[in-house]
Formats: sequence, structure tokens, C-alpha cells
Amino acid sequence: MQGSFEALIGLEVHVQLRTATKAFCSCPLDASAPPNTLTCPVCLGHPGTLPVANRVMIEHTLRLALALNASIQPVSTFSRKNYFYPDLPKGYQITQFHDTLCYNGRLDIELDTGKTRTIGISRIHLEEDAGKSLYNSDGVQLDFNRCGIPLLELVTEPDLTSPREARIFLATVRQLVTYLGISDGEMETGSLRCDANISVRRPGGAIPSTWTELKNMNSLRNVETAVAHEIERQVSLLRQDTFIRPCTFSWDDAANRLVPMRSKETTSEYRYFPDPDLPPLTISPELIDSIKATQPELPAARRERIMDRYHLPAYDARVLTAEKTLADYYEQAASHLQQKTPEAFRLLCRWTTREVLHAFRKQPADSGFPVPPDHLAFLVNRMLNATLTARTAGEVFLEMLREHAHPREILERKDLTQISTPDIIAPVVTTILDRHPDLVEEYISGKTALRGFFIGEIMKATAGRANPSLALRVLEAELEKRRAGA
Repeated sequence: MQGSFEALIGLEVHVQLRTATKAFCSCPLDASAPPNTLTCPVCLGHPGTLPVANRVMIEHTLRLALALNASIQPVSTFSRKNYFYPDLPKGYQITQFHDTLCYNGRLDIELDTGKTRTIGISRIHLEEDAGKSLYNSDGVQLDFNRCGIPLLELVTEPDLTSPREARIFLATVRQLVTYLGISDGEMETGSLRCDANISVRRPGGAIPSTWTELKNMNSLRNVETAVAHEIERQVSLLRQDTFIRPCTFSWDDAANRLVPMRSKETTSEYRYFPDPDLPPLTISPELIDSIKATQPELPAARRERIMDRYHLPAYDARVLTAEKTLADYYEQAASHLQQKTPEAFRLLCRWTTREVLHAFRKQPADSGFPVPPDHLAFLVNRMLNATLTARTAGEVFLEMLREHAHPREILERKDLTQISTPDIIAPVVTTILDRHPDLVEEYISGKTALRGFFIGEIMKATAGRANPSLALRVLEAELEKRRAGA
């Protein structure tokens, strides 16, 4: 809401599907392949070639439709979307238009306030990707490896009302497709891309007839920022009684501004017609039932189960389940805990969401988690059975990051095991009290806050290895002995 105006936002989310081959041919998918090495006559659109629909991409799309409670079309068709661009060698894109595979779904998003909003899904359809244009000092170079990569397009109703909601919706979609295993959801590499259609109106007014489009935003932050800029631009124009022209923009992140691309195309400009080489796509009830039977656990259900099974508060469960890989890591580590208690599960959660996640974010992408889950569980087990202090565990963890070694090896080599024997701690306590007779007198006189000072000295003398609770008991016993002898 901006003053006396409100925004209407609809998103078109393009999800690159995780398949072994392209949408309509047998070319493999490999983002690291040299340019123009993964092409064939089918994906380049040579005359006389015949495309064949990839079964896995269809199953992936149905899996998402079921997760979004969408209706599934028993018979859908593929069309040709005609436009001419250098990275589209066929001069058309195979897509679904007249009768899409899925329609009328919904997705609940959790707002920052904790409230939930339901966003309508207009349709979900399949299509192929175009190639890639590379702009450099030599001009424009074309890489056709991406031609024919299977995409799923999810189109929302204009139910989103703010840039923040748009960001949350996209993050929720990303989380969902990764949990389903149908995409890696990486926006930085183009596996997840987003267009936004935006209009503003007076509160409660009619749905506007004029919309602008923001194309190919590749990060959650860019989506939120770009949408905010466009809403602000439209509100400013309306306040000046200026007509808003339907227009397509790209977002220049470096310059933090919208860049006009072209006037917004209409459907008729694409001259859609049924693809004569692809038969109608028929979805059987048996296929739907088989996919239902193999649906993985979705984020909301996993969050509830983790809260219940591991006795974690809602906030911690939400952090753990934000990324499927993190939730998997935590549950693998939990399986190695010797104590299956709420205290053990919460201590493991703290180490997972703080130290492990912090270290993970500092390392290069695709490096995996910095320590194996069973290694972290070993460290937590040693803290729980009082053979390792939290301070020493922190030192060992840093060594684990540097050396990629098992914590047991580090503890043995550096002799960092916690001291939990009274006979070893007692001489340390005696030495420290003998060194500070004046402070002992003050303690005996009633200044019991000095207990903290003595404990700190004990921990320093033992390099943090003394069991804190045992050290406190030995200290208090020795002080009482000296009080009695005073």
C-alpha cells in the first residue's frame, strides 16, 4: 500500500526441472559443458525432426501440482509460441497455452507477522527453454546448449500485494521444488527465474487493464527491490494523472534501476497454434496415484514433525527446515546422538543452526556442509557426557574446519579431553586459593560473588578443560574447609 493506492502483483516463476535429458530430445543436461556441445537437430529445430516429450518432466510437474492442490487436465496439448530472437533457433518455443497440464492451485505463504496468506495459482504448464545470449566486447555470442531444457512455468493470480510478499512467495516456491526434488532451485545459475506483472489501483477499485512486466529477475532480493521500484513509479505517474503504458522492463542490479526493454507483447503477437508434431498429452488416474504414493514429506509437515520428535520450538524448526539439505543434516546428526533427550536435541540444533550453518555460508557454493553430521554428533555427545566443555568444543570445531579431521583425532592429539576427576582439579583449586589469600578472606566475609573469579582462574589454569560443575563443587568444598578453619 502506497498512500491511497494498492498494488496487484502476479508472478510467473520458471523452474528448470531436474531431468537427465532435454524436454523433447535425448541431449543431456550439463551446465559445465562447453558452449554449443549439447545440441542436436531436434532441439535446434532442423526440418523433418520430431520431438518426443520427456516423461520425467511431466511427472515432476504433476508432483508440484499435487503439492499445490491444483487440478490436473486429463488431456492437455503443446503449442508453438512464435517469436524471432537470435537465441531461439527454431523461431518458436514449444509450450502449453490452450489447455495447460495443471490449473487452479493454491500456495500458503507465511508472512513476517506470522499470519498466513493463500495465493492462487492460475496455471502450471510445461515448456522448453531458449538458448543463451552472451554479451561482451566482441558483440553477442550464442550458446544453444540451453535450447530445449525442460521448464515448468507457474503463474499466480494477481493476489500478491507487496514486494515483500512477492519475495516470500518466491522463496516458498523455491523451498517446495527442492523438497519435491524436481529442481535445485538455484536462482544464481538460472534454475529458478521470475517475471512479475504489476499494476496499482485505488483501494477496492476494479482490476486494472494496464500492466507492466519485469523480466528474468534472478535473486530474491532483486525481485523485492525491482517490484518496489515499479510500484513506486506507477504510483508517481498516477498521482500526476499520467497514463501508464504497458511496458516490459529488465532490472539492472548494479545501477539499481529499471531498464525499459520493449512495449509489452499481447498474446496475439505470439500467434500460438497447436504443435503438429506432438500428440495430446493424456494423464491417466494410475499415473497420478503412483505419484501421490511417492510424494516426499513437504516443508510444513516436516516442520511439525521435527518440532514434535525433537522437542524443538517453532522458530528453530523453521530455521532447520528452510533448506531441505539442512533438515537432512540435522536429522542425520541426531541419529548419532547417544542421548535421545530434549536437551541433546536442542544442543545439537544450536550447533547446527549457528556454527555449522555459519561455516557453510562462508565457503564456496556446492562445497557441502563443512563437517559430516556424525562428527558434529560426536562433539555434542562429548559435551553431554561432560567430557568436553563448550569452550573446548568450539576450539575443536575450528580444528575440524581447518583439518577436515574427526574430532576424536583432534582431542587425542591435542589432549583436550575435559578434566572430570576431582583428584586432578583439587590441586589446581588449592593453588589458586593460596595465590589469592586476601580474596579468600573477602569471600569468607560474605563476598560470594568472588566465586565467579575463582572459577575463571580454574578454567584458565586448565585451558578450559575443567568440568565447570565439578570445579564449582571442589571450589566450594575447599572454601568451606577454609571458612571452618578460620
